[in-house]
Amino acid sequence: MAEYGLVLLLVSFGLVSTLVYFSTNSQVTHANTLAMDLNSLIGSVRTAYSGNYQAINNTALHQGGFFRSLPSLKDNHGAVTISPGNGVLTVTPSQINATGDAVQYQITNLPDITCLPLVTALARSASRLTINTSEVKAPGGQPDPSQIRCIGDANTLTLVVG
Repeated sequence: MAEYGLVLLLVSFGLVSTLVYFSTNSQVTHANTLAMDLNSLIGSVRTAYSGNYQAINNTALHQGGFFRSLPSLKDNHGAVTISPGNGVLTVTPSQINATGDAVQYQITNLPDITCLPLVTALARSASRLTINTSEVKAPGGQPDPSQIRCIGDANTLTLVVG
């Protein structure tokens, strides 16, 4: 009887380990999909609004259909949530050198497991990138991975693209 208990315990540990492994890989896959969707959105906005970034907001992007066909962005009349997690995406005009020369994409409530792969994937397309209060990339600079500090499963990612 003790042998059966030991076997059941070992099998249970194996099953739990397998579930944790696949759950983590699934989250990273979702983070990569979110990064691709955000890069696609950035490209579409850059093409459509070049020189007119002052007109950008979630409502205008919703009306123009910019969030369609981006599976990790759930658009509810301009209120955009992200998957994985229930973060919120807000798109607004921003500034790098002059007023309205850039677009800011801000995601609030970003889960930790999504944070690192997403920040890493977006660093190249950003003019400025911060996670919480840490500046990962300054305008004209190179990304500093040591500044990626994701904590508390409620991270704020701010990406400015010019």
